Amino acid sequence: MDTRVLTWSTPPTVMETRFTPDGALLGDGRLGAVVGGGDGEIMIRLGSNDAWSRSRCSPLQVGQLRLRCPGGFALTHDLEAGVATASLGALAVDVRIHDGLVLLNLENRGDAAIEVDIRLLPGWSRSADFPTTCGRIGGWPWAERRLEHPGDGDGVVAMGVCAPGLTGPGLVLSGSACRRLAIAVRSHRDGSDPRVLVQSLMTGLDGSDLTTRIAAHAEHWRGFWLRGRVELPDEPVLARFRRASLAHLGSAARPDAWAPGLYGPWVTTDEPAWHGDYHLNYNFQAPIQGLWTADHPELALAHLHALSAATPIFRRYAAAASLPGLFAPVALGPDGILPEGGGAWNQRGNALHCAIPFIKHCRATGDRGFLAAIAYPFLRGVADYWEAWLQPDEAGILHIRNATAHEIPAGWPEVGTLTHESLLPRDRHRLLRDDPLPDLVHLRVLFTALIAFATELGIDGERVSRWQAILERLAPLPEVDLSDGTRAFGLHAGIDHVFAPDHVPSHCVFPGLLIGIGSDPRQVELARNTLRAADAWRQTNAFSLVLPAAVRVGYPGIVDLLRETIAEFTIANGMVVTNPRHGGIETCGAMCAVDDLLLQSQHGVIRLFPVWDRQRPAAFEGLRTDGAFLVSGACSGGRMKDVRIRSERGGVCALAGEWKIETADGDVVAVRLDAGRTRFQTRAGETYRCRATTS
Repeated sequence: MDTRVLTWSTPPTVMETRFTPDGALLGDGRLGAVVGGGDGEIMIRLGSNDAWSRSRCSPLQVGQLRLRCPGGFALTHDLEAGVATASLGALAVDVRIHDGLVLLNLENRGDAAIEVDIRLLPGWSRSADFPTTCGRIGGWPWAERRLEHPGDGDGVVAMGVCAPGLTGPGLVLSGSACRRLAIAVRSHRDGSDPRVLVQSLMTGLDGSDLTTRIAAHAEHWRGFWLRGRVELPDEPVLARFRRASLAHLGSAARPDAWAPGLYGPWVTTDEPAWHGDYHLNYNFQAPIQGLWTADHPELALAHLHALSAATPIFRRYAAAASLPGLFAPVALGPDGILPEGGGAWNQRGNALHCAIPFIKHCRATGDRGFLAAIAYPFLRGVADYWEAWLQPDEAGILHIRNATAHEIPAGWPEVGTLTHESLLPRDRHRLLRDDPLPDLVHLRVLFTALIAFATELGIDGERVSRWQAILERLAPLPEVDLSDGTRAFGLHAGIDHVFAPDHVPSHCVFPGLLIGIGSDPRQVELARNTLRAADAWRQTNAFSLVLPAAVRVGYPGIVDLLRETIAEFTIANGMVVTNPRHGGIETCGAMCAVDDLLLQSQHGVIRLFPVWDRQRPAAFEGLRTDGAFLVSGACSGGRMKDVRIRSERGGVCALAGEWKIETADGDVVAVRLDAGRTRFQTRAGETYRCRATTS
């Protein structure tokens, strides 16, 4: 199996869909393209993270480019080059995206001349709600599409074909000839008149400009793949999944753009499922959860900036309930858009879900400026709400009352009329209860992080004591008795079973990272029992939760389970789609499970190859851990070798096991052995060589 190049054995068939398309997925973190087609036709569907409609509360499709000439269709996608190649007989079209341009290289690989018809099709073929204006310059088409109903706003997206030195709308390629074209896409976020911007590119770009941009695109992807590298020669399914997931996320997000929604910039209709929005109760955070370990924290910034920008909205929701701090609805869009009616569906923990990636980012990068200016104010606002909401019992234990770990959607019968027994088993999670496990887990993570961050920043000393007291008084994580006499974690207090398949209480392990291999053995056993009882390896709605959680606690046989599940649900373009409704870019987040087989960091301790048979070959280069350490290493034949740690920020590094540490120059570094861990002081910018002295 070639893990770097995807090949379609049959043409893509799911191109116009509310869910995940199955064509090749390209993007520059803002503009996206889905490449597909069939005999005699190449179709490129365009989307953009900018193309949000406030009136529709969802992103809209931007448009389509169609190339036609005789010939059978073939398609490949070079993940590392960021290039899809679609062919019609002797015509080969390389497609790449860079800086708001779809760059096309058309090559006639035969001897006879080929006539290619090129058409720009704006909008979605079934939608007349959003007016489109079209025209031509030099025979080549341009189009402008409004993103709002007339009078509802000024959202606009424009596109046009840039063909230096050619007259459209088609071209003739002689034998062995090549031509370069581009599709320019600009939105109202680029300027007040996107049409003028596009038309300027149509008339101003020349051949050297396209050559320069193609070279810049190649340089970008070369640099991208130099970071966070993993080699698994005996596990091509896992290697391909990780590479494809990282390629898709690198194509879907960038720091200075609006964050992608559920389906990234690959929306191919005007009616994406669930508004294609930011679902804050898991889905929005899921795709980025593997970016820190893979050493691409910059790709998470669009998501974090979107959450930070929503702080006034979250504060308004809390104030409406006469509470301080931040309270988040289920669904959000950019620029204050509130899909799904703006409701919280009785989930009090949405803002807690939002807090976790801020904590992960600060721990992994050590970026003190980001912590002080963005992360800490957000986290403190979330804490303000929960300090006011937590309610003590007679013994002083703090509880979460009348909440739910899942969703009680609008229109659900009055909660007071329902009982556990009156509901179908699949719906018994839809009751208001006390102490939802995800919220209790995330509260522990939140207050623990705030204490550390406040201490680092030298602020909020009086609140640190209060947060410590809250941690000591929080209700215990709920547990249930299993039929085999063992115990597991429960989804809420007072339930008597483990929900499956979609409602597995795995949050205690992931993404909260409260429990892991190095935790108290009883907690690890409870977590494993929970995953075993749920038997949810092929569930449809939490792919990016359950499998990473199993890796984090070393679940027996997890490598086989991970491989088999990924192989079963991966489609031709490398995306995991667990059924027609569930997929999108959130499943890319499970790539962290692959990295966590080889390297884990939790509670300040780094573990190398914690869930990997070291008899089997594996290697990684520059994976990122908490403390802003970049770790490299390899194993085979039962031995770890070539272990190196680069410290970005300095500070104490802790490795599980006993190690001899040297600087890059060979100087021995003083270490302290403590409870099976090796601790040593690092200097910012220094690299250290590590040799295990115990197995």
